Amino acid sequence: MGLKKEKISNRSTAYIFHDLGIDTFVYLVETKKKVFIVDTFCGSLSMEPILVDLEKMIGKKAIIVNTHFHWDHVWGNCAFSEEIISHGKCRAYLDRYWEKQIEAHKKQIRGRTEKKLPTITFSDRFCYPEEGIELFYSPGHTDDSISLFDHDDKLLYAGDNLEKPLIYVEDNDLETYIKTLEKYIAFSPKMIMAGHSMGLTGEDLLGAIDYLRRLGAGEEMVFTTEYERSVHENNKRVLSKES
Repeated sequence: MGLKKEKISNRSTAYIFHDLGIDTFVYLVETKKKVFIVDTFCGSLSMEPILVDLEKMIGKKAIIVNTHFHWDHVWGNCAFSEEIISHGKCRAYLDRYWEKQIEAHKKQIRGRTEKKLPTITFSDRFCYPEEGIELFYSPGHTDDSISLFDHDDKLLYAGDNLEKPLIYVEDNDLETYIKTLEKYIAFSPKMIMAGHSMGLTGEDLLGAIDYLRRLGAGEEMVFTTEYERSVHENNKRVLSKES
């Protein structure tokens, strides 16, 4: 298992997993009394380094955040005994699709992947004011997506709603996706962290909005890499599906 750990702010650490062909990020945000773990990657084995670090944070309660229901963000849930929080739709999708995702992607399992669903759900917003942490509904990449904003560090954790070099569309409601990205701008984040990209900026946000608008308008776009062309073709297929 390829893993790199990187400090990204006073309160936050990124755990970077290299073994899926693309980098996948799990984030730890340590606040005064709590520790927030953003996503859990592909199983209990991948969470062991985080569990070791949590043991050093004596007296702090851990809270696990599932940004959306996709397998590479939730299979490590079973490594934790603490509360898991997500959007209500995310919990419903995990309950419905857990076994199907295991079957479809079982080669990517890292350790145990017992079905473990979120224990706390919300519909619009869930805040921890003493910790400076705000969770909010942010449909886009999927319609169950949530994001986390750290008001102390001014960092935004966007799940898979942002990605470089090109965002991956899984839901065909582009207007809602654009509204979510515009909501991100209103937070004025210093930096944006995502599920497969790190250190994104306001420029990246504007670029993603522009791409979605052009995608929705059916504009022809030219990309320089095979990866971007592949993602764009996938996005066009998703958009062609009926709502």
